[in-house]
Amino acid sequence: MRRVARVALALALPLLAAACASPQAAGDAAPMSFAQQKPAADDILKRPSDSVAPAVPGSLAGRTIRVSKVSDIRLGAREVVLTFDDGYKDLRDHALPVLKAHDAPFAAFICTGFADRAAPLWWLDLEDVVQRAGDMLEIAMPHGLPVSASLRSTAEKQAALRTLYWRLRALDEPAFRQVIGGLQYRYQIEPTRRLNDLCLEWSELEALVTEPLLTLGAHSMTHPRIGLLPIEDAEREMRVSRDTIAAHLGITPKHFCYPVGDQTAAGAREAEIARRLGYVTALTTRPGVLREGLDMQLLPRISVNGLFQNPSYLRALISGVPFMLR
Repeated sequence: MRRVARVALALALPLLAAACASPQAAGDAAPMSFAQQKPAADDILKRPSDSVAPAVPGSLAGRTIRVSKVSDIRLGAREVVLTFDDGYKDLRDHALPVLKAHDAPFAAFICTGFADRAAPLWWLDLEDVVQRAGDMLEIAMPHGLPVSASLRSTAEKQAALRTLYWRLRALDEPAFRQVIGGLQYRYQIEPTRRLNDLCLEWSELEALVTEPLLTLGAHSMTHPRIGLLPIEDAEREMRVSRDTIAAHLGITPKHFCYPVGDQTAAGAREAEIARRLGYVTALTTRPGVLREGLDMQLLPRISVNGLFQNPSYLRALISGVPFMLR
């Protein structure tokens, strides 16, 4: 039986309320991807999309929407699927109490390297790079010009962080990992510190999976852009992450979420791997709603983050209209 969650905006997790717009406004199913769930930190390097703002206007209070499990996805149906990536502690600490209070099912996609403390949260480590680099950032890059930027003001630091992030994203996976490792060494960044602070370990995940509202999914071992890996490595990331979760938690995931999830990270080849491995669904980060005829192994999602802390934005996104205009 599908569940109906009624959401009031006086909750600790306004993001869930904002996601639950009127079903009459929605033409198709809308899978939603959530950022970290705690309020944005007072940090000069934090971007609006990093986490959820502390309040949302109350115009959505009392509205209802059908919230389905990822295993019950029906293409073209008017419903929402709530998904949370990576395995952050704030899923447990901030989101779960609200989800339980409103009997709202959700899916959590776990990167096993984060639970193992073996794969870095590299995009957050870049903030430490910029903070520790002094007044000038100078980083050699493979196959291109170095990243060179002044860091004397907050605006310059934010701009340098954006530039460094996208220059790294333009690299292939081996070169990308090499540069990340070099930056961690050069600036004495200890990746496990952030992992310990932010990500659930296996013993904590054991407690989380007892929650009946949860559907557990796999999210790779090392959080790579799978589409840029050789096929053997791509299949290994998707297979071993599933098997590792099964070994630790006694649940074999039937759903996968591609790290990064854009066109560079997931395509027809990855969808075929997902089918071959027996995944029922595989989710991307490509924006969109679940219209009929989509590939179940390349499903789009709507990102709900600090850029969309306005009910009118969310109503528009859930309606699917912005995706008709692309």
